[in-house]
Amino acid sequence: MVQVSTSVAHQRAIDLFRAATPDPTAPIGAWRDGFEGLCAHFPVPDDARIEAIDLNGVAALKVMAGGVGDADGHAVLHFHSGGYVMGSARAYRNFAVRLSHVCGAP
Repeated sequence: MVQVSTSVAHQRAIDLFRAATPDPTAPIGAWRDGFEGLCAHFPVPDDARIEAIDLNGVAALKVMAGGVGDADGHAVLHFHSGGYVMGSARAYRNFAVRLSHVCGAP
């Protein structure tokens, strides 16, 4: 793993956030697009498995980190924040892979 100094990583986070943040008077669509663009910078590992599924009429993603199986029927159900205003399952794929890895479940 490449080590990045804290100051470089900190500045990168600030730069990404600023680039994703529109003018305060911008319409909500611009804010949503900016957030999705920000999250696109967080890579999804090649060995992750992501499947679009339907949960009783609600579109969702089943995300499994590499090496994680069906976990004897157990799963983690994660509701991303955003209050039905911002964010999406797609935006949180990197986080979902990490969550799957530490829980050992999809």
